[in-house]
Amino acid sequence: MKKILVTQIISENSEYYELRQSLDINWASFLKTVGVIPIPISYNFNLLDYFQNLEIEGILLTGGNSLSDLSGCSLSQTRDNFELSLIEESISRKIPLIGVCRGMQIIAKYFNLDIGMIKGHVATNHQITFEDQGRYFKGYKKIKFVNSFHKYAIKTDNRELTITSRSNDNSIESFEHKVNNIIGIMWHPERYNHPDLEDVKLFKRVWSC
Repeated sequence: MKKILVTQIISENSEYYELRQSLDINWASFLKTVGVIPIPISYNFNLLDYFQNLEIEGILLTGGNSLSDLSGCSLSQTRDNFELSLIEESISRKIPLIGVCRGMQIIAKYFNLDIGMIKGHVATNHQITFEDQGRYFKGYKKIKFVNSFHKYAIKTDNRELTITSRSNDNSIESFEHKVNNIIGIMWHPERYNHPDLEDVKLFKRVWSC
């Protein structure tokens, strides 16, 4: 089974001072269905040691923590810096990378896309339309209903990325890089009661590269 680095939420304990990292337990079930071994990554550990001592074959940037540019939070800045370095390693080492929700937003930040506040995308389900299936999104129906848990959205594109789907308000819901094995989705595949088979196939397709 392939070893996949997985980023975590960083937070401060409310009862006494302690910085913690955490990961939604549902990721384990989803990634088991995908057929990979998740390795939660620590932001207080030398990033290069993961690559030098483990055969890493994929990277997953998960949700949680708004980007520091949007929240002004120093903890988010720590995570931002670490994940931007992970994107650099993904490109230089040619390791496939998937970003989910916040993970997609940090990819967008790396490639200089605009991100801004949006209404109607928190704790709801809505329709998205696939306008281009690219290399990785083949098999998705043109119209898909997805969950949504974000108050910020990606609003511009550039020539480096192929926009594969948008919501009805024209915000970007998924994209892929035209050269590197990097994709982003704004919905949470781990939060369904049963894994969506299209999502499972997508993750397998990316990490098989």
